[in-house]
Amino acid sequence: MIREGYQKRNGVVLYFGEPLAHACPETFQSIPCHFKIRDYYGRDHAHVFYRDAMVKGADPATFEIISQWYARDCQSGFFAGKAVPNSHGPCFQSVTDYYARDHKRVFFHGRWMKTADPMHFQAIGMNYFTDRRHVYYDGKAIKDADAASFMLIGGDHLATDKFGGYWRGRRCPAGTLLDHEEVQFFFIRNKHLTDYWFFKGRVDRNIF
Repeated sequence: MIREGYQKRNGVVLYFGEPLAHACPETFQSIPCHFKIRDYYGRDHAHVFYRDAMVKGADPATFEIISQWYARDCQSGFFAGKAVPNSHGPCFQSVTDYYARDHKRVFFHGRWMKTADPMHFQAIGMNYFTDRRHVYYDGKAIKDADAASFMLIGGDHLATDKFGGYWRGRRCPAGTLLDHEEVQFFFIRNKHLTDYWFFKGRVDRNIF
């Protein structure tokens, strides 16, 4: 089946009207995709293609798309048409659009996150992730963030742990979020979090 940018015309495989080098028209087809993206992957009996380029080392018989950016075959994971170094294809899986993992590693944009534990890596929300030891934002560990107590406050990338508030992956200076309306509403709804920085910082402040 041929869809989206791939076409067959006069015995030639085309990608948006340009000949696709090394593609066999007799066996070429788009690779099935169940995500709301354009079908940028195709294959023939010997090769896998991403857009107008051959995917080096990919096995066409076992290649499958697993998310908007990630794919896998029997040997390796792939990100945007390139093999993910040191990944294990049989257990390679997508976590979110830009994160993936196998049995040994976690990857962000196809790059190995060396401190992340794949067995306990999970999404918190708004680009925040945790494992047993670290909190991550945009693929990087947040220095000194406490994974055990970390939680999302709400929209606009606000989060908290016991020791401080965070905005877009950065610890905010002490006291700067005490008067933030969304932060106040969060702790009003969660008054049991008495050992968190917010309640310690509201001494002599008429917040409630």
